[in-house]
Amino acid sequence: MISGRRPKDPASNPFFAFLFRNQELPTSPVDRTVGEGETVAGFRVVSTPGHTSDHTSLLRDEDGLLFTGDAFGALTSSRPTVGGIKALCTDPKAARRSAERLLGEDFDTVVMTHGKPLIAGARRKIRESVARCDY
Repeated sequence: MISGRRPKDPASNPFFAFLFRNQELPTSPVDRTVGEGETVAGFRVVSTPGHTSDHTSLLRDEDGLLFTGDAFGALTSSRPTVGGIKALCTDPKAARRSAERLLGEDFDTVVMTHGKPLIAGARRKIRESVARCDY
């Protein structure tokens, strides 16, 4: 959600930068902003920039449920990829660093914005995704 307090993130891909150069994003009032380590509805906020500059993931420590948002995605295959698709990441290298950082967290189940949830072998699948990442 865009709060209207800063401009949209620049595209890292020249084609998408051209395509979306005049796009106006909708804004919505924001009652509260959250940061690294804060808790929202039982989930700990984990900063995972890369897909966007202020991207966050949410981790419920009590049972290892991780919502990665767009830190991982499976848009084009059943295998998750870092940042969903490199061309749609604001900063692909930051996306990889964030993915590596998430591997340091204790999780068992992963829910991504795009793709089916990872239940069995979630950590292994995420580790394999980071290993395949070429950015």
